[in-house]
Amino acid sequence: MQWRKFNGQQAPVHEGDRLTDRYGQPLTFEPGTQWMYSPSIDWAGRVVERVHGDTPLETIMEQNIWQPLGIKDMTFYLQRRPDMLAKCGDMTKKDAEFAFGGGGLFTSPQEYMKILHSLLTNDGKLLRPESVDDFFRPQLEEKPRQSMAEFFSKHMTNSPTNPAGKKDWGLGGILLMEDGPDEYSRKAGTMGWAGAFHCYWFIDRKEGLCGFFASQIRDVTDPKLDGVKDLVRLFERMMYQRLRNIYGSCKRQRFDDSRRVELVDSSSSSSDVVETLLPLSQIPLHLLDQVPGPPRLHEYHPE
Repeated sequence: MQWRKFNGQQAPVHEGDRLTDRYGQPLTFEPGTQWMYSPSIDWAGRVVERVHGDTPLETIMEQNIWQPLGIKDMTFYLQRRPDMLAKCGDMTKKDAEFAFGGGGLFTSPQEYMKILHSLLTNDGKLLRPESVDDFFRPQLEEKPRQSMAEFFSKHMTNSPTNPAGKKDWGLGGILLMEDGPDEYSRKAGTMGWAGAFHCYWFIDRKEGLCGFFASQIRDVTDPKLDGVKDLVRLFERMMYQRLRNIYGSCKRQRFDDSRRVELVDSSSSSSDVVETLLPLSQIPLHLLDQVPGPPRLHEYHPE
């Protein structure tokens, strides 16, 4: 804001139709020396476009993310998708003219979950397995880690994105470096983040669980909306409880071939077996039905 004032610019931050209009200001510090909530991902989106010969970011994401995952309802330009526009609340002020890499996508929770699930299972559709490991690897040195902690202590004290415990930053969000307080909490290595309309996601690779809570309620900083944050925590806790309940009803056995896992419903005969080629740590989104009869393997997406 001081730089804008010095240069006679009156437009507040976050306004403008193009990236340079919104974020065309100098660095506040040298990269790698501190951490700050910033438009860095928006600039990264522009870098991706330049690397691809100025190909539009929407085209790049459609070819490399949406098509491999079978995503059909995801776009930066809602005005081009009247079928999606008909399902949305009237929240936008004007049509998008530029694809901002750090925000601006329109989609549904079901479509967004396809991305989280691909990263959770490390299925190779988005990234090489070693790239996914890098994605979840802590990135900060001590000084940037301290500045991140200071930011969260001032601005996100009551956010589900900021659970208790030591934290770091990965390539896609905040990383929890310690297990949560009980078995119904996030485990070390869990990555998550949120958006301005109370949209929260997390990927817990240790438990094999990912989740996405979506609303259209703003503003995340309004204390009067703390009840929404409580609802997010309840949703997440219930997901872990359901996971514990399902595991509790199953007998798990690991074989020499670590890719083959058998899950046996304890209420059925030993011949009622489901086999999968996924490691045990990657399968909790594929859950056994707790209903009479042989167990069935199916995709679990909470309503």
